[in-house]
Amino acid sequence: MSEMKLKKKYGQNFLNDGFYVDKIRDFVKLYKGRNMFEIGPGSGALTRVLLENGEYVDAVEIDEELKPALISLKKKFNRLNVTFGDALKIPFDRLLTQPGRYIVFANIPYYITTEIIESLVLNKERFEQAFLTIQQEAAERICAPAGARASGAISFFVEYHAWRKLLFKIPRTAFTPVPKVDSAFICLSFRDRPPIETPYHKIEPIVKTAFKQRRKTLKNSLKELFKDPETILKKAGLSVNSRPESLSLRDFEKIFLMSLE
Repeated sequence: MSEMKLKKKYGQNFLNDGFYVDKIRDFVKLYKGRNMFEIGPGSGALTRVLLENGEYVDAVEIDEELKPALISLKKKFNRLNVTFGDALKIPFDRLLTQPGRYIVFANIPYYITTEIIESLVLNKERFEQAFLTIQQEAAERICAPAGARASGAISFFVEYHAWRKLLFKIPRTAFTPVPKVDSAFICLSFRDRPPIETPYHKIEPIVKTAFKQRRKTLKNSLKELFKDPETILKKAGLSVNSRPESLSLRDFEKIFLMSLE
């Protein structure tokens, strides 16, 4: 299998622009002496930066053809542990070898962005913050504030578990091979306490149903869940003609609570 086929298979796009590598390095330096976890180290360009600043680096890489470069790094730095396999299939307790919470750095293939973020969120007791390079459109959706047109179900899921910030955008030309879309570098700071009292799994069906038909008003889209969504919306103090992107996390909680009455 050729290198190009491997890159296509795994969605690999390596950041090779020194300007953006240096910008990411500035964030790595903020956590000097901390344990780092890297998803998809590739040939090890960022891994070296992490090792120069971090106490210990655990990494997971799916492409075994990159093993020689990473083994070479491991020989130079005895604070590196690399697991070869799929980050979505290996439990974190096998990937993380040190106690305590980690700082995550990852350049995530576009086609598994949501799955990786959900996996990090659901294991947030092991992570303090995650710095992620992802597709720009996904970054804008994940980091969208309440009322933004870019918001979606993933926005509310991540907001419940973490503070979100889009730090800077990265043009497609900064990667090899050049992808079809631009990227962005984001930060997720995992919360110790959620911003609302209701567990997210209880409001998640409402959020997903609303955004599944985001062009519809809530009084129409929520008919899939409730017999009388208009009454519920009015009790929640919301317009029956509201659309999901205009709501806040607290608004969705109100809908859930009013649906119980």
